[in-house]
Amino acid sequence: MSALHGSVSMLPLLRSVAPTSTDRRPPASWQDTFETQDYVISATSSHPEVTSSDFRQSAGPALVGILPGNGRILCGVAVLESDLYVVRNFSSVIDVYDVRTRDFRSRGATGVAGLRDPVDIAACPVRETVYVAGSNDMSVFRIDGRSKTTTGRWRLDRRPFGVSVTRRSTVVVTFLDETAVREFSADGEELRGVRLDPDAFANPWHAVAFSGTDVDEPTSDRVLLCHGWSKDALTCVSVVEVAGGGGGGRLVGRYGGARGSGRAGMDLPSHAVIEGGGGGEYALVVDLNNSRVLRLRLPSVSSAENDGRPEVESVLLSDADGLKWPRSLALDERRQRLYVGLHEGPVLVFDYRPTNN
Repeated sequence: MSALHGSVSMLPLLRSVAPTSTDRRPPASWQDTFETQDYVISATSSHPEVTSSDFRQSAGPALVGILPGNGRILCGVAVLESDLYVVRNFSSVIDVYDVRTRDFRSRGATGVAGLRDPVDIAACPVRETVYVAGSNDMSVFRIDGRSKTTTGRWRLDRRPFGVSVTRRSTVVVTFLDETAVREFSADGEELRGVRLDPDAFANPWHAVAFSGTDVDEPTSDRVLLCHGWSKDALTCVSVVEVAGGGGGGRLVGRYGGARGSGRAGMDLPSHAVIEGGGGGEYALVVDLNNSRVLRLRLPSVSSAENDGRPEVESVLLSDADGLKWPRSLALDERRQRLYVGLHEGPVLVFDYRPTNN
């Protein structure tokens, strides 16, 4: 563990912090944001060519459908029961598709009052609820999955960037402004949070909780954190352990490092899902600028294998499968499907039957 750097500390419970900025100007589009800040989204990679010997190549999920983007930049995808939800840049409207058949018919759209700047979306199957993070809105919006109506809005003191749901139906929100991850109840009550060392965890995109154990109420949670832009020293997925009752956190391990495309490198890890509803051994991670999805094996609580580092198991999908700047994932394990939202708008639908080796 001595080779791992960076610290984490617990945020006080229910702490109220005044916003540090009143700048309400809408941010640029994804493409403009990357260009303005000199972050790279490029169809041509500056990294060394990746060969088949770099990874164990997956046989690959089969592409079964494509939902067109119609030129609208995609921010996130989520699946709940028989519906696929898609949020797009600067839109208060969520597109809804029927996933029960392979023609993925549109079910229309649902408007969310007050939503101007969606950046991510997640679904809770237990509560039949969808959550949308609005960055410049400084809010998380709650939508009922049955009526498709907005049932709540949590106003935050920072701009959220990523959102996910835990096995306990709580909501994990990632914040770029303060380099932090916070957990909320389904009603928006802040439960706990972890403030991260900005040098070691710069620009956190997305975080997903997993227990690392089979028990429903573990004594601690592990969070898989996607962090780092193209010009940061580290672009990684890191595992952070957070005590169940609060009071501490520690870095367990990470995959990635300096920007790259080979076996040890990533370039903008933007989104992740955990297989097995948050209790699984594997995670799927978007490697945006490398136009691929990686399957990582996660460290268990009882195992010290690889010093707790997540380990790449395969390149699940790549540009050979039609990926170009993948942005977001949604996993429907009931139907054995994986939805991959691309930055430029389309959603690719794959049959996905994972095998654990």
